[in-house]
Amino acid sequence: MKRTPFKRKIKSIPAHEKAHYKLIASLPCAECGIDGWSQCAHSNLAIHGKGLGIKANYLYTFPLCCTRPDNIGCHVKLDQLIGMTKEESIEKTMLYLLETNKKLL
Repeated sequence: MKRTPFKRKIKSIPAHEKAHYKLIASLPCAECGIDGWSQCAHSNLAIHGKGLGIKANYLYTFPLCCTRPDNIGCHVKLDQLIGMTKEESIEKTMLYLLETNKKLL
């Protein structure tokens, strides 16, 4: 019997989530403060809904800068634990979420 290749479902993102992501990305980086290079970073904590292959809920997002020429971005550093322990990563995530929510209110 011939097997058909696995077809990946493409998840559509609701308009209110897209608007939220755009708003978060418009803020300066929560770590280094650089403006104009931010991406919407999701929490990597299970308490926020993160799972294997599943991103955390869109409300648990904050701005972190992307990698640019000659500079590893804060988003990559947090996701790959570059220069920090897992515990420090958790502390930073909670702080970033708190600071971002204050800015949005």
